[in-house]
Amino acid sequence: MLLSSDYNIQEIHDILKSYYHIARERFVDNCYTQAVGHFLVTGRDTPLKLFSSNFVTELTEQQLQDIAGEEQATKRKRKQLEKEIVDLENGKKVLH
Repeated sequence: MLLSSDYNIQEIHDILKSYYHIARERFVDNCYTQAVGHFLVTGRDTPLKLFSSNFVTELTEQQLQDIAGEEQATKRKRKQLEKEIVDLENGKKVLH
């Protein structure tokens, strides 16, 4: 049978253990966030500094498409949907 002091000790231990697990996860998350922020976003040698406005304006149309363009499947789907819209609008005009 647990005495009241043993129960209190066990309860405090459980609370501290739970806090430790949450605090450890938060600490690791913060480390990752700071590392990613420093090396990829705000650091001195971040790759984002590569994409200055001068750099982007000097890219050719093809280079821009390679970096930020849509996939061919998306372009084909859009053209197909645009054609369907035109066909449906023409059909609507015929019915009115």
